Order: sequence, then structure tokens, then C-alpha cells
Amino acid sequence: MIDYSKFEKALKHLQTQFQHYQTLDPSLPDYLQEAMAESVIQRFETC
Repeated sequence: MIDYSKFEKALKHLQTQFQHYQTLDPSLPDYLQEAMAESVIQRFETC
């Protein structure tokens, strides 16, 4: 039987990170916005 627990955990982290990205304050400096976007991409690649 395949254990999907690690995938489910990674997917949960991706969803959380994406929600943080969607509520990002646009007045933040560009480098912080870019860092958040890159972290979402990294979570996606993990899944």
C-alpha cells in the first residue's frame, strides 16, 4: 500500500504558502514579494 502522508503534508504546506502569497501586502519591497513567490514555487516543486 502506498503511503501518501508525506505528499499530503507537502500539499498542505503548499496551500498555506499560497494563501500567504495571495494576501501579500503590495507595499512590501520587491525583493520580499519575489522571495515569497519563489517559496511558493519551491513548495510546488516539492509536491
